[in-house]
Amino acid sequence: MGRLVDYRNGFEVHREIGMTPDEAWGRAVSEGRSKLRAIPQDGWWELVWSEWSRVTVGLRGRVPVDGRFCPTECANGTRVWLCRHVDGTFSVVFNKPTHEARPAILFSNNPRVRGAL
Repeated sequence: MGRLVDYRNGFEVHREIGMTPDEAWGRAVSEGRSKLRAIPQDGWWELVWSEWSRVTVGLRGRVPVDGRFCPTECANGTRVWLCRHVDGTFSVVFNKPTHEARPAILFSNNPRVRGAL
């Protein structure tokens, strides 16, 4: 499958634009028409690109995650969000991130989230 993709992107000329997909991509990047940007060194993005699920804070303010209990400053029974990051780490936050407000981080074992927020 990968060899077919490489062939199509590198050798097959598109009939309407008169160039291969690789050539079109190279031209778009050189002209500044690419929407790809470097990932900001901000913990906010780590939360945006994570898997979200609701969890309830248990006894003594702890949240159960994969057989471990993570401490928070929340009262028992509080509904919070568990964020599973793409690198296998996780964070517990009080609210989802929005453009107007950053989330309140209750616990995280992801160094980028802990350091940036």
